[in-house]
Amino acid sequence: MNAAALKYSDVKAGDRLIADGGFDCIKANEVLTVRSSVLGSLYVPCGCGKHFLDGQEGDDGKLIGFRRG
Repeated sequence: MNAAALKYSDVKAGDRLIADGGFDCIKANEVLTVRSSVLGSLYVPCGCGKHFLDGQEGDDGKLIGFRRG
């Protein structure tokens, strides 16, 4: 991972993330603003509606597929 990698636990609503090219529902290099669901789950808007970020957390706690924007 590069120096811009971040931990899922460091992400909060309002943060801006840049997606890599590994998503069918999000364009490569798209800048997205993190939002919080009614239940407090973090997500970014995507072509399918909401892409929840907890599913992008790797075993090392780092966010997979996104970097700080």
